[in-house]
Amino acid sequence: MLTEENKTLILSYIKSETSSLNTSDRKSIDSLVNMIDWSASKTRTTGNTSFAYLPTKDNTDHLSLSVWINTSKHNVDSCNISVINPKLNGSTLDEFEQTFKSLKKEVVQNVASITEYSLSKTFKYEYGFKNNSYDYSKFIQVKGGNSSSQIKVNEQVCTDWYLVTTHANGTQDWVFLYQTCTDDCRQTYIGDLKTGTNIIKSMGCRGGGGGQTQADPACVNEQINNFSLEENNSFPSAQSVGFDIGEINSFTKYKNPKWKCFTGYGGWTLISQETGIVKLDDPQTNQWSWVSLSHSGITMEGSPTPGVAISFSQGFGTPSFTPETASSSTVLYAGMTLDYSVTYTFVCNCGGITSAIVPPKTKNYTSQYGFWNAKP
Repeated sequence: MLTEENKTLILSYIKSETSSLNTSDRKSIDSLVNMIDWSASKTRTTGNTSFAYLPTKDNTDHLSLSVWINTSKHNVDSCNISVINPKLNGSTLDEFEQTFKSLKKEVVQNVASITEYSLSKTFKYEYGFKNNSYDYSKFIQVKGGNSSSQIKVNEQVCTDWYLVTTHANGTQDWVFLYQTCTDDCRQTYIGDLKTGTNIIKSMGCRGGGGGQTQADPACVNEQINNFSLEENNSFPSAQSVGFDIGEINSFTKYKNPKWKCFTGYGGWTLISQETGIVKLDDPQTNQWSWVSLSHSGITMEGSPTPGVAISFSQGFGTPSFTPETASSSTVLYAGMTLDYSVTYTFVCNCGGITSAIVPPKTKNYTSQYGFWNAKP
């Protein structure tokens, strides 16, 4: 359990860090502190660093404060709001272990992701886990560094900010979030900590005597609805698009299937590209069979409804046969099972300043196509 000395350090740190917040935000953090179950707090010390886990009293929302204390200097290095997204099924590991391990990118069996917010309620980062391994991290950052990301708009210097997802294999997805300019002030923060509604918001103000320019509320509401429609009405599909045929030699060819694996609500689609090799078994009957089939990647065609940005993983494909099977038998038809994820991000483009309204949602999908004839 947390010592009284460390509890005093933490409360003093929170008071100092939130003193510059507006009254509403400060009261929100005060409410969170009042919800802390100090008797259920746990700590773990390694060297001169102590990690303190401070859960809320009912803990049904998997919300806690994660505090890092420098024991040699007797001060708090950081205090963040942690939100765990648990899997539906998993181990019975307590949430102290879940939080501690997840923040170190260590795999926890029943944690899908953990998201960190500062005491000013600014989104800091998210770590995701899949198939008992670290899967991705998400940060908000400037693309290409400050110098190349700054552009002039009406003699103002503006910076584009992106939500960057870095996958375990090193690949990245960049989704544009918003633009800040020299006379803008903007912060991203979570809303109602208990209900989880409108978890990520962004507010802005325009200085220079120009006053605030608010986005049209009707436009904003329509685009919020678009986000919900895209997230809830997009679905896996299986429709052939065609083949790319290439010559290897007189008896062997490339036969690369392309198929629509996903249909978005707004009319956009995801196209899966596979790489296949077929061989001629019997020239007299023109019988061909599959030699190999592998997944190459996913591309997007079309655009989502206004207010929504789509990003997606490249997927993991499982063909209906293996090269070993093809070498020992005749495979006349082949199919593909594809596992992938799609991330829906709210990007309001109504103009002016708005509260941006929902956190990104990542969903996992499986699509299956079968079967393709081996004949080119």
